[in-house]
Amino acid sequence: MVSVINQILKQSDKNDYTIITSLAGLLIVLYWVIPYIADLFNYLQKLFQM
Repeated sequence: MVSVINQILKQSDKNDYTIITSLAGLLIVLYWVIPYIADLFNYLQKLFQM
């Protein structure tokens, strides 16, 4: 979705906004992924404590 928005903004010569939308997309993905990474580290920590 971010890629489509970036393509539309590039075609309308709004390159400043493409950077902002890319960063916003990255932050959204990190917001979704970080809890899974934290769970993975907790699982690994519990696994090696046994």
